[in-house]
Amino acid sequence: MPKYARSWSARTLILGLGLGLCAATQAQDKVELKVTTFVPPTHGFVVDVLEPWVKELEKRTGGKLTGRVFAGNSPFGKTENQADQVRQGVTDVGWGLNGIPRGRLPRSSVMELPFVAPSADAASRTLWAMLPGMLAEDYKGFKVLALHCHNPGLFHTRAKELKSIDDVKGLRIRARTRRRRNC
Repeated sequence: MPKYARSWSARTLILGLGLGLCAATQAQDKVELKVTTFVPPTHGFVVDVLEPWVKELEKRTGGKLTGRVFAGNSPFGKTENQADQVRQGVTDVGWGLNGIPRGRLPRSSVMELPFVAPSADAASRTLWAMLPGMLAEDYKGFKVLALHCHNPGLFHTRAKELKSIDDVKGLRIRARTRRRRNC
């Protein structure tokens, strides 16, 4: 398991256990969490983080707490539905994007501004530190297990590796937010 996955799993495991165990009642022997995401089942976050996290939950609770990961190809996989599904109790844990749909978590969009943080680690730590104060209203009603950002200025391509500015010529480029497009 990659280092980032182990670190993320370890930090959120305790929170996840608390979330799942709070949902259990005395009469239930086993609780199954529905864990959802918008990315495909082969994505690194599913394979290296979510699935191992669910297995660790099962192991540490002696099977009393289990989970099932529903990836982007499932009925729960739409990016814009992740938060609503959790809020409505359709699913238990969701991993989505703060900026989709636009305007839902307006305070969190501060991390979309250019040059705010030098790295994914710095941006993620800043976002987490802002949660109890400035971002609390955005996440009201949720038990937040993790907040994280990716490195600024990354290009994600399907087949072509970008090594120089010349490699960008001829590619269609899409920016996720208006702020990024204006950079």
